[in-house]
Amino acid sequence: MSINIDSIYTALKSWCDTATGLTTIRAEQNGEAPNEPYFTMRIATKTRIGEDYFGSSSNMGVIQIVGNRDLTVEMQGYGNGVTEKMEDLVQSLRKPSVQLTFRQAGIAIVDSEPALNITGLDGTEFEERVSCDFIFRVASVTTDEVSYIDTSVVEGTSLGPDLNTISIDTVTITST
Repeated sequence: MSINIDSIYTALKSWCDTATGLTTIRAEQNGEAPNEPYFTMRIATKTRIGEDYFGSSSNMGVIQIVGNRDLTVEMQGYGNGVTEKMEDLVQSLRKPSVQLTFRQAGIAIVDSEPALNITGLDGTEFEERVSCDFIFRVASVTTDEVSYIDTSVVEGTSLGPDLNTISIDTVTITST
């Protein structure tokens, strides 16, 4: 399985809802926005970090490919008090309980940017808005059928020249 985006969104939503006490929705989704104040989140980028590891092939000619990916998660808050709530969200990353929850979900906390005040005019009134990017690291795991087998073990029996002696031999064949 490669990166399970839905499970990542579920873990991020749970963290944001708990740390802020507000509703969090995925950005760019159809439907009505909740009542303010609330947060939106979206995974803006997925970046490969370093080179992926290619494992040995199985006895079925399948290899496992594992690599690290950094996810930039954009969080935005809308409504009164969201700037303070975003600060609560940023600070919560240092809590051991939050770090443990992310670790159990297979997510590593890498960094967060400073919260940006992006308050703007909405009709005739100013709407408090805030934005912050968070960087998380996850593992991408996938497989590929490569049609070759790295190692084969062959075991066989044979009769000796006197037709009474039985020999059991094991031969390991490794690709180079």
